[in-house]
Amino acid sequence: AWMQRNGEAIYGTEAGPFPYEIENCRFTQKGRRLYVMLMKWPRTRKLTLVGLKTKVRQARLLTAPDAELPFTQTSADGNGPGRLEVKLPAKKADPYVSVIILDLEAPAEIEPGILQQPSGKIELNAFMGQLHPSRSGRQIRLNPIGATENWFTRSNSISWTFTVTTPDTYRIEVGIVRGRRQEKWLGGHKLTLAINGRKATRRIRAQARRDTPRAQYFPEAITRFGTVTFKKPGVYKARLTADEISPKNPEGVLLTSIELLP
Repeated sequence: AWMQRNGEAIYGTEAGPFPYEIENCRFTQKGRRLYVMLMKWPRTRKLTLVGLKTKVRQARLLTAPDAELPFTQTSADGNGPGRLEVKLPAKKADPYVSVIILDLEAPAEIEPGILQQPSGKIELNAFMGQLHPSRSGRQIRLNPIGATENWFTRSNSISWTFTVTTPDTYRIEVGIVRGRRQEKWLGGHKLTLAINGRKATRRIRAQARRDTPRAQYFPEAITRFGTVTFKKPGVYKARLTADEISPKNPEGVLLTSIELLP
């Protein structure tokens, strides 16, 4: 039944343009049309997207294509990245997953870099970081799911450059995935995160499990690294290094992402 109502957002489409996960949203696209699938109907009755550069011409519900949805869109400037806000009706469009159609002036283009999302979260994905491999020996790299692998020495590291638009204090959670050849999740490494002039060192252990689409197939656990405070908007840097690699973990450091949570 859902496919009968919303099949246009699936058949003949390709993966959405965002290189990272956006909370509560899944995306597909076809030409100049972007489909936004809302997993839950927002309590705020707003769909907010950050980083969409392409101008939106029209917003509609897939199940009610004749009724346009009001929206506002700003371009990137010195105050932050571009932002789109679509006003939604009070009642969700579908009992399961509602689909919003965004008709664009051109194929969707996304602002480069790591941007703070509407929820306030900043996610430093391993696949969006800069890998710093050792000059010799085993060198850090990415595996097929976008996590680090082959990280067995202290001379390997990874860094990020990211944008903060809302100054605040953020909780730091470092995510490690279970190895593809492991029967259970393994930690034990000792890692140091340098961010905004402070360093935090922690022994990797499973303090909580991540509940993300990726973690449904590749289980992840998080280690809490304390907090970090940004006093003003701007561009910041972070770097993760290894002080000790656990000999009990045969696949090394399997980092998926670091989340900064308000």
